[in-house]
Amino acid sequence: MPTSFLSEHSVEYCVVNRITRLLSEQWHVTPLYFWRTREGSSIARACPDEGIKAIAAYARRPKITTPGDNEIVMKINDYVLSCAGYLANHGITVFCAVPLVSSLTEYNIDSPCSWFSFVPETECADIEIVIDKATGIAKDYTFQDIVLPIKEQQIPFIIEEQTRKIGLLEAIEIISYQIDFELGNRFSFPLFGPQYKPIYLFLRER
Repeated sequence: MPTSFLSEHSVEYCVVNRITRLLSEQWHVTPLYFWRTREGSSIARACPDEGIKAIAAYARRPKITTPGDNEIVMKINDYVLSCAGYLANHGITVFCAVPLVSSLTEYNIDSPCSWFSFVPETECADIEIVIDKATGIAKDYTFQDIVLPIKEQQIPFIIEEQTRKIGLLEAIEIISYQIDFELGNRFSFPLFGPQYKPIYLFLRER
């Protein structure tokens, strides 16, 4: 059975590096690991309520059978899919990324990644995707109409087309307070957030 050798938090270093570098030419990028008591606090809410575009990116762990494998497996569970559907329906575009590596020493903050976008959906089973490490191509998997392989270079265009401009306060409120109600008790989580947290990026025009 394929097994992880990196945590989501370790993968986040690579995902943040790649996506901020990609988007920084067009936007001023603020990457956030969102806590309700910090980024959702009253002092954060008192910041100027500028218009922004907000996106979310889930860092996913590559799973392997043996170090050096030519294929990796990425899992997207139903919790992530439900959260992605909620955020997308509130104007926050959601991506996920997995680094194309199959050993610990192969991984670095600039490792190439396979990227995926989501079609808003709240009822879906877990998805496992087998990915060719050399090409980043995803092989056959279920729910291909919900989780869409994309090229990294497409991300700015997807943001332009799908992400609505909202106020900073509205973005904070969507992330902080509405997600429990929208997703129901099954997906409610404690003060500091859910088990699987995306990276949030607030984008302001340069």
